[in-house]
Amino acid sequence: MGKKETNSHNLNGQNITKANDSPVESALSTEKNMRGISKKQNITKAKDSNDVSSPSTEKNRRRISKKQFLIISIVSVFFVAIVVVSTILIVKYFYSDDVDPGIDYSNPIRKEYSYAIDVSDEDGYVIDSSWLGDIDYSSLEIVFSGDEVLMLDSDFRLFLSNDEEDISPGMMGVIEFFSEGKLICKISVAILEASVYIHSKDELMSIPPGSQNIYIQTEDIDMAGESFQIENFSGKYYGNHRKIINLSFSGDKCGLFKLPQNALISSLTLDKVSAICNSSAESGYFGALADRAQNTEILYCISTGTITIETGSYDGLYVLGGLVGETFCLPRQRDTDIVNEISYCQTDVDLHITGKGYIFLGGVTGISKNVTIESCYSLGEIKIEASEATNYIRGIATGGICGSLEKEYSPSVIIEALDTCKNLYSYSDINIDIKGGGDGITVSAGGVFGIVINHGTINSGYYGDMYLRSGSCNLNAGGFSGEAENSTVWEMSFRGVTINGIIEIRSAGGVYAGGLAGITSNVLYSEITKVPLPSIETLSASGGPGSRPQIAEEYVASEL
Repeated sequence: MGKKETNSHNLNGQNITKANDSPVESALSTEKNMRGISKKQNITKAKDSNDVSSPSTEKNRRRISKKQFLIISIVSVFFVAIVVVSTILIVKYFYSDDVDPGIDYSNPIRKEYSYAIDVSDEDGYVIDSSWLGDIDYSSLEIVFSGDEVLMLDSDFRLFLSNDEEDISPGMMGVIEFFSEGKLICKISVAILEASVYIHSKDELMSIPPGSQNIYIQTEDIDMAGESFQIENFSGKYYGNHRKIINLSFSGDKCGLFKLPQNALISSLTLDKVSAICNSSAESGYFGALADRAQNTEILYCISTGTITIETGSYDGLYVLGGLVGETFCLPRQRDTDIVNEISYCQTDVDLHITGKGYIFLGGVTGISKNVTIESCYSLGEIKIEASEATNYIRGIATGGICGSLEKEYSPSVIIEALDTCKNLYSYSDINIDIKGGGDGITVSAGGVFGIVINHGTINSGYYGDMYLRSGSCNLNAGGFSGEAENSTVWEMSFRGVTINGIIEIRSAGGVYAGGLAGITSNVLYSEITKVPLPSIETLSASGGPGSRPQIAEEYVASEL
């Protein structure tokens, strides 16, 4: 049964206990002792008050009293300063891995990069140095580790060492940059063989369907006026943090890659994607990077732009993501199996969908099945509209990161715990406007997940606002997840989650709304902060009243 755990002040697996001799106690103890000394001196003076004293003696006593006061004040200020500095250092130590909500994650500058270079490359290429800011290159301490076959000049040209005998495909080099003893950037470089370098639009568009080759992009590429897709890709594409700009899509296709399978797509930025699509088919998948991705790992990718979809079939399934529409792979059978991931990705894509059918929409992915999402961020606006839901909408699941995330585990699976995603942060405002509807239609909306099944989460948060008008549909809404279900024997939990936004609901149907989740089943939660209480405005029914009540709770509206 879902329960709220007692807050044990545990962060990232470390128990934070109060030290016996903390800086605060030390300062208070010292100040108390100083006051005690002053009090004893005043008592001694009182005992000697019957002695005859000259005016000069009284003056000296007054001077001593002022000196003592000054000394006590200086000591007090000194220890207060120690307490403040110690507190700041403690907070930085325990929270150093957390995401700073003040950072604009739409900016593709990051402190960790992933590159690739071919073993035959004699010239190398210039890598991104924008992270350096105002820091002088000559002041950096640069540390090479891993397979130490990399070289880097002051212009940030990356190349291989001249000793060819020491270089072989499959090596991985790492370069770390330190400023004043602090790590400010880390670069990982894969050494590859038989790679095809992509320098231009023509070379990009020459990638054949079903290619299994390795590609390395070396320049930004402007695709203005092009609606190009790489079909059935099964190779590896390294963007090397370069951009593909101004891709545009229409009709029923959207995404640079069309159903990549068993592929790797890394460090590619899709900037200013524009798509105005409509689909009358029984299903449609839409995303800036890919429409669907099977058994494919996606790392360090970024997307920006706008995608607008109009759906056309009442029985259709329509899936839209800021990066990928749907990602899926086979269930994991044991702990040693590789988990397909979407990691270190960022999206700033405005998503807008209207029409019919079953709709799944997320800032990063619409649907992810047996795929783990980690260290991802979304910023674009999410908007869903339906003017006559009774006749058109079959169901909706939408979240700032993912519309629906589900993990499957067979009865014979050999694992120790459920998979857990971490560091998921959404700043996406979510707007749903449905008119009509009925009791058989369910809308699930969450700041991070619309629906999450058999998958835990730690250190994540939602910093956007949700405005949900659900007509007469049933609504499950939460600051983190609309619905959360655990159907396994293992523990599923949300830990270290922050919700800092508004949840406003207008509905004529049933509502389960929680600051954390609308409905949970067999899910634990702890260390939850800044959870808002959803507000509900009851509307008159326009498509038939819902059979459920309207309930708003601080954490979870209904725990099954």
